[in-house]
Amino acid sequence: MTIYCGIDNYKSFHGYYVGPDGLVFNKHWKMIFPFDDKDGYKRIAVWIDKKPKKIHLHRLVYMVWVGEIPAGMVCCHIDNN
Repeated sequence: MTIYCGIDNYKSFHGYYVGPDGLVFNKHWKMIFPFDDKDGYKRIAVWIDKKPKKIHLHRLVYMVWVGEIPAGMVCCHIDNN
């Protein structure tokens, strides 16, 4: 796993910093650790607009680094990791 150093290697998402490798930090640069959902996908819990939200990690990385996921489309990763 690569840990990117410096804020330039992360992009902001509602007060969180997301790296291209899926590492997520809060505004104090404390790492947010993912958990497995019932289907085995990694998720993280974040606060957006003062409400807790659980987000699939692969979707979050895509949205931050590529852009919004079009309606009716899915985001998946071929190597299953």
